[in-house]
Amino acid sequence: MHALIRKSAAARVRANSNFIHISTSTAPSIKETGLYGFHHLKTPKGFQRFVDDAIERSQELVNYIAGMPSSPEIIRAMDEISDTVCSVIDSAELCRHTHPYREFVDEASKASLRVNEFLHYLNTNHSIYKAVNKAEKDSNSLTHEAHRAVRFLRMDLEKGGIHLCSEKLDRANELAIDIIQLSRELSLCI
Repeated sequence: MHALIRKSAAARVRANSNFIHISTSTAPSIKETGLYGFHHLKTPKGFQRFVDDAIERSQELVNYIAGMPSSPEIIRAMDEISDTVCSVIDSAELCRHTHPYREFVDEASKASLRVNEFLHYLNTNHSIYKAVNKAEKDSNSLTHEAHRAVRFLRMDLEKGGIHLCSEKLDRANELAIDIIQLSRELSLCI
């Protein structure tokens, strides 16, 4: 073990009145990279910027999709939206459940709720639905996997009520957001 510690260029010794901690990690500190490797997450308030950037980028992609590009481009843009939004949700949920500092947990909770609300907007966006239908109908330019993905995406949008009249769709969205908030409150009580 001593050879391992000597070999590590990043080995540091930190003394404390009760113990000595030897760190052999070569991973950069949170102040250098941010929580989970995301530069926004160097502080708890970074979750706000992380969400803002994800929503802004996703909205740019929704606007692009609304222009009805080719089917493969629709799939690529939808995939980027998914990656962008999921990076925030996954980070926020992990932080909410595991971070030792209350400030991070609180900001992660706010971020998760905001992104989930934005997801409901995405899942009820008629431009996305029209583009997904176009991509599914024009499936000859898609790979087998991309065709399956677009079919499942259309089905998910329909499960969310995209085909309902606007009044019923708004009510479904309100209920979905209420469910998220109530589930979160319940988890705090357990």
